[in-house]
Amino acid sequence: MAYVPGKTHDVFISYARVDDVPGPNDHDKGWVSWFVTYLEVELRRRLGGTTELRVFFDRRDLQSNQQLAELETAARQSAVFVAIASPAYAQRPWTQRELAAFVKEARDLHRLFAVECLPLDDGETYPEPLQNHVRQKLWKLNQTNSRTPVSLSPNSDGELFRQNVQDVANQIRGMLKTMQASPPDPTSSSFFLSHRLRNRTGRPGGFC
Repeated sequence: MAYVPGKTHDVFISYARVDDVPGPNDHDKGWVSWFVTYLEVELRRRLGGTTELRVFFDRRDLQSNQQLAELETAARQSAVFVAIASPAYAQRPWTQRELAAFVKEARDLHRLFAVECLPLDDGETYPEPLQNHVRQKLWKLNQTNSRTPVSLSPNSDGELFRQNVQDVANQIRGMLKTMQASPPDPTSSSFFLSHRLRNRTGRPGGFC
């Protein structure tokens, strides 16, 4: 049972597998895995230590259409969707299929969250609706006068990394609590009936 009634999963993590390949100093744990570990801890703390929180994070290498169908089903059955945005995410057809499956089912884009671990080059775009969605920035320029982006590291950028994950967790917590307080209507084609959250720009997205 998930924290949100009527859902199989509370949080679906959508990412390109290459963004989770461990580096030489990552202790056999890739960037996405570190992010999910910190996010789940922060979410549980902010939800009062609940044991019902269900985070869907598939670590398998995608090799078949059957796996893709399973991922699309899991995305549709999730309360919120977290896209780990990056150049690889923008180019992978499977991540785009996950995103499309969730958006079609959810309809409310405030349930879609985006975390950017690396930016796109000028002229490149994310698949809609991610392109115009608010994205939490988890990267920095390598040096003060450098234009080379690098992902924030949970090791060398520990405090900044944690602060950003905490921001994400707090926004997701708000959405999950709103959805939990609005039980699904079995007579409705849309399970989600709740107050919409808006950021300061008025664009859809969980981040303010």
